[in-house]
Amino acid sequence: MKLLIYCPMYPGERRIKHMTLDSIFALDCGQHKCDVVFGGGDANTTKKYNEARRMLLDGKYDAMLTVEADMVIPAITLQRLYRVNADVIYGLYVSRHSKKWLVFDELAPTVGSYACDTADFPKNAWGKVVESKGVGLGCTLIKHNVLENIPFRDGGLMSCDWYFSLECEEKGFTQKHDLGVVCGHIDGGEVLWPSLGPKLVYYEPMEGDAWRM
Repeated sequence: MKLLIYCPMYPGERRIKHMTLDSIFALDCGQHKCDVVFGGGDANTTKKYNEARRMLLDGKYDAMLTVEADMVIPAITLQRLYRVNADVIYGLYVSRHSKKWLVFDELAPTVGSYACDTADFPKNAWGKVVESKGVGLGCTLIKHNVLENIPFRDGGLMSCDWYFSLECEEKGFTQKHDLGVVCGHIDGGEVLWPSLGPKLVYYEPMEGDAWRM
């Protein structure tokens, strides 16, 4: 399979967290042919993702893995996500804002419900593949057939990943989370990791210098 790994970088001098860069280049591609592209410049995030979409379609890639510039992803990410039977497959990470697992079981244009708010969900779902409504492009594998039909768009209060998940639902594309692909989300000088502790998040000091060009 031919896969595009796309990371939209921050504008300016501080473009990508060093732990993100290291984790991208540590990915196990197995038998897949993987091309890594870093989206730079000052374009907004939606425009960058649409540029990546064009690359996928023009380059006849089978799927695209999105990795945002403040994520730490495990080496087994591609191997696990690609074997899931779904059109869009998400890794597990914590929202910097809510400090909850970014897995939604209900989604509407401006509101959604976190699956981890259901009492038994974290314990029962940890390490498993579960159906979801999204959301997020921090560590997400999107199949070619989805991007043929859905561009990334802005739409008001929410970001393009939110509207992307909504449109996937509207057009009948399946979305799942692999909760065995546990990712870190960098927040200032800390990395937020999903956990089964009381707060469902583990805080780890960030390693070394924060940024790389």
